Amino acid sequence: MFVSLKDCHLDLVQGRPACISRIETGLPHGVFVRGVPGGALQQVIVRLDVLHALKMLGVTVYNDGRAIERTVDKAMTSFLLHHHGIPTPSTGCANRGNTRKP
Repeated sequence: MFVSLKDCHLDLVQGRPACISRIETGLPHGVFVRGVPGGALQQVIVRLDVLHALKMLGVTVYNDGRAIERTVDKAMTSFLLHHHGIPTPSTGCANRGNTRKP
């Protein structure tokens, strides 16, 4: 079953620490995360919080919140690879500026 992280939230009032829409019989045994949908900072934080909570509740989370936090930030990814002695090609970043025509 496919469920978007946009449909997931923490529900502390009802006594269920994580709520996943369309799944009424409890938490799944495992989830595979293909990506975290973009949005405002608070929306992204809530989505990552859901992944952290699922893992803390014993759900197997492939591509868990920590992995996503580490890999979405390319600078941190490059730092971690370098820090652990994993060779990578030289990397650069270019700012193309405003590409809109006046």
